[in-house]
Amino acid sequence: MILLSLLIVFVFYLLSILPFHLAIKFLKGKTNLLKTAFVNAIVWIVVISIERQFGFFGGAIAFLVSVILYREFFKLKWHKAFFVWLIQLVFFAFFWIIGFLLNLILGIGIVLAFFS
Repeated sequence: MILLSLLIVFVFYLLSILPFHLAIKFLKGKTNLLKTAFVNAIVWIVVISIERQFGFFGGAIAFLVSVILYREFFKLKWHKAFFVWLIQLVFFAFFWIIGFLLNLILGIGIVLAFFS
């Protein structure tokens, strides 16, 4: 069951990166699929760390840091980096809901924990 849960998490991670990657390419960002996956993982780690460290103001700080990281890693302008962040937020919400539904239907708790 744990192996199935990890496989589902990996598949969801790949599925969440593809639209994000296509959005970056559409906005003329400089990236490849591996770089997109790497930057996405770095941003997740940084955002979680900032939110835990700064509490209430962590969300605003994490937003600014995310946009800066997208701007620097993908060589985007400010408004395009913000748009990439917005697209990432939409897909994060979508996949979180899918993970929540999988948890309700199949009882795969690690999927929900991964997307929380």
